[in-house]
Amino acid sequence: MFKYHKSVIASFLGLLISAPAMAAAAIPGIIPAPVEVEMRDGVFAFGAGTVVRCHSYELQPLAGYLYRKTGRRATVEGVAGFHGAHNIVWLEVDPARGLPAEGYTLEVGTDTVRITGADRAGLFYGIQTLRQLLPPGDNILVPVAEIPCLRITDYPRFPYRGFTLDVARTFSPFEEVIRLLDLMAFHKMNRFHWHLTDDEGWRLPLECYPELAREGGFRGAGSPVRNIYGAWGERYGGGITPGSR
Repeated sequence: MFKYHKSVIASFLGLLISAPAMAAAAIPGIIPAPVEVEMRDGVFAFGAGTVVRCHSYELQPLAGYLYRKTGRRATVEGVAGFHGAHNIVWLEVDPARGLPAEGYTLEVGTDTVRITGADRAGLFYGIQTLRQLLPPGDNILVPVAEIPCLRITDYPRFPYRGFTLDVARTFSPFEEVIRLLDLMAFHKMNRFHWHLTDDEGWRLPLECYPELAREGGFRGAGSPVRNIYGAWGERYGGGITPGSR
């Protein structure tokens, strides 16, 4: 089922790619294509010696997120100076830059990578662009990745960039939903519509009507909802349990 979700994501992403042809040609791996790209000489070596630093303590969760998602043994440090540092990724939020909401700039130099967001969301999406510039995988085979020096200015064309997951008809396990959310964030989608209830499956427990989820959350083998999608004679399904992740 998840392969189906990925194909749908690819279709939606094709509609989102709209930017100057030169920018898209310069960096084909960035989705959606940025508003403005300026290529520069040189590369930044992102690897085990790279340090992630942030402008304020409030941004440390985003620094830790970048550390986890890049798969490299970069060291996350707290608030520290930016100027004069070498081989660092610097994270900051600066509304004074005049960027629209969720906008960011990404500047890659030979010694530093600087991501500046108009707000925390913009900084988060700048991190996604940096992730897209890195090779895929967990860095086991690529201990040091070379990122081309450049400057990117980007902000969304559409404030609402959503994706719908319908689990009422076919249940999706927790791990699959989390993976889908990560793919959405990676491609800068910002709204998740979760279709949890329908006559073909009820995933949301209600204290006043417990049988809706207990019985209506499953198909087949005695369930009021018949089994489909090839699972003939099998009882399958599930729901969101109170206190679950």
